[in-house]
Amino acid sequence: MTKIINIQNVTKSYNKQVILKQINMTVKPGEIYGLIGLSGSGKSTLLRCINGIERFDSGEIHIENELISYDDSIKSRRIKKRIGMIFQNFALLERKTVFENIALPLKCWKEEKNKTENRVKELMEFVGISHIAGKRPSQISGGQKQRVAIARALSLSPKILLCDEATSALDPNTTKSILELLKEINRKLNITVIIVTHEMEVIRSVCDKMSIIENGEIKISGDTQEIFLMNPEPLQNVTGKKRIQLSEDKTVLKISFTSQEDTAVLSYMPQDLKTGFSILSADIDNYNEKTTGNVFISFKAENKELIMNYLLEKKIMFSEIFDKEGDE
Repeated sequence: MTKIINIQNVTKSYNKQVILKQINMTVKPGEIYGLIGLSGSGKSTLLRCINGIERFDSGEIHIENELISYDDSIKSRRIKKRIGMIFQNFALLERKTVFENIALPLKCWKEEKNKTENRVKELMEFVGISHIAGKRPSQISGGQKQRVAIARALSLSPKILLCDEATSALDPNTTKSILELLKEINRKLNITVIIVTHEMEVIRSVCDKMSIIENGEIKISGDTQEIFLMNPEPLQNVTGKKRIQLSEDKTVLKISFTSQEDTAVLSYMPQDLKTGFSILSADIDNYNEKTTGNVFISFKAENKELIMNYLLEKKIMFSEIFDKEGDE
């Protein structure tokens, strides 16, 4: 199977306002896929359409080659069982304990009591919350609440885990621990993870592939690292980066790094070439545990051939910029 989720020409409207416009997106089994966009872009609506929480007007969504159908309740229920979902506000029942919240889907599917208890204990241990089994949501932290929600979403052994702004209500340290847990779920349980977020760092940290959605349209999809290296206009719109004015007597290069070793080249270049340059902007970061990013440099046009040949010799990727994007 090459596609676990296949979305074709999906459109959805609210009161004649188009929310999703001809959405096409595919996700392969085992991927951590990021869907990023500004607030109101339609990303959460798309996630709810995948899960069947909301109906779409036209188009098709296939889950493991099965078409989502609103006319076949048995088939729809079977498909939904393969999909777990976690939310920004955790969506826990305040009157029930941690154990009872996790057990709820199993009870809805009328699982045997012994199997339910064993499954809940197994999941609590996996996400690290066995010690709070008897507490209620009001008695635990935000990070613990999200772990409860994750355990509940995993209770029916889904193939897909949908995460709707799952870290936006958490502090940075808790966010990091939840993202590590999602990576562990993906790796150990072989669950495909879809993350909807407006936080760039979330995408950078864990996502293999990504799509950028803007005004209900997917503007670009592809490998996360490649999209950040290209820094296309849809990404600029999310990150707030804008264009820089060029000087006629200067040359600007976009230098792309894919390893920690590559970044050292700029440190040695002025000494090796006996010429200087200015750094216009830099965005070096870790993308899913890989050092990568772009640096934009400016130098006198007369040194263009010298610097380009040096970078070629060092096997550094670069391109000349004529109308470039950069930091504010």
